[in-house]
Amino acid sequence: MTVLNRRDAILGLATVAMCASLGIYGFRALSEEGEDSDDREKGLHPPLTSGEVALIAAMAEGIIPPTETPGAIAAGVPAFISKIFSDWFKPEEQRDFRTGLRKCQDLAKTRHGLPFERCSAAQQHDLLVALDEEAMNAPRPAGKIPAFVQFKALTVIGYYSSEAGQNEELKSQMNAGEQTPNGPTFLSAASFGNII
Repeated sequence: MTVLNRRDAILGLATVAMCASLGIYGFRALSEEGEDSDDREKGLHPPLTSGEVALIAAMAEGIIPPTETPGAIAAGVPAFISKIFSDWFKPEEQRDFRTGLRKCQDLAKTRHGLPFERCSAAQQHDLLVALDEEAMNAPRPAGKIPAFVQFKALTVIGYYSSEAGQNEELKSQMNAGEQTPNGPTFLSAASFGNII
C-alpha cells in the first residue's frame, strides 16, 4: 500500500489544477486580451493594498507552508497572485476576489478577535479549513468560482510554476526538454542543468 503524504497529494492536485486552470484563466484571458486594455492603461484596475497582500501571504503560507522545501511566500506566490489580480482579472473578478479576502478577515476577527495574519498557525489552519468547507458546499452559479477555490488554485499554480516549486519540490522543469508529438519530455532538475 502506498502512503500518500500531504506534499504528494498537493503535487498531484497541482498538475490537475494547472491543466484545469488554463480553461479558467489562460484561454479566457487570452481570448479577451484586448477587451479592456484601455481600462488598464487608464489605471482603472486598482492594485491590491499592502494589507491585502499581507493577508494573501498568510493564507498562501497556510496552504503551502515551508517544510523541507520552501513555502508559498519563499516561492513568490503573493507576488504571483498580485500580478494575476492586477493584470488579468476583470473588475468584477477583482471585486469578487476582494470580497473573499474580506470574508476571511471577518471570520478571523469574529472567531479570534484578530486579523487573519496575526492569528496563530493553528487558528489560521482552522480558518482555512472552515473557508474550504464552505466553498466546497456552496452552490455554484454558472461561470462563478467561489473566491476561496480560486485562491487555492492560484496558490497551487503560483507555487508549482515558481522556481522553488519546480526545482525543489517537483525536481523537474515544466516544459523543459525536447518537444515530441506526445508532449514535452520532462527532465529532472539535475539533468536539465547539464543541458545549459
